[in-house]
Amino acid sequence: MLNGTLLTSKMLDMWEDMGKSEDDIGRLLGITRQGLWKIRRRMGCPVRFRSDRGVERKSIDEKRANWNKYMRNWRKRNSYPGHAVIRVGGKCVKRSRHNAAIILGRVLLEGEVVHHIDGNVRNDSYDNLMVFASQGDHLAYHRGEDVEPVEE
Repeated sequence: MLNGTLLTSKMLDMWEDMGKSEDDIGRLLGITRQGLWKIRRRMGCPVRFRSDRGVERKSIDEKRANWNKYMRNWRKRNSYPGHAVIRVGGKCVKRSRHNAAIILGRVLLEGEVVHHIDGNVRNDSYDNLMVFASQGDHLAYHRGEDVEPVEE
């Protein structure tokens, strides 16, 4: 094991001149990554080694923009425009699906579709809801074909 001053100078030489990564430096000097971090902290240098020095780090504004974009997309995926949403058992569920499940007396299957008779998606009263077995049946109903809704 090398003494602190010699170790520090060797470590900096390896990092700056040879472009070694922190794993390589740790292996060559026989110390752990945490040991390297402690030495660098004592020297007042940044804790992380940058083996990819050509790559610029993202600014706070870029990070914030990426986060906002991620959240905007998440909200689009997890929202139902116009539909009332309630929490049931820790999950967000369309109120119309919840009410239809109460009418049928069972949980709706994954492919089943709830139709609002008056066309108002905010009107989730029990007499305004119909359940179809699939989206295909729902579209057939809209085309005027004779399709039976799901009954209990």
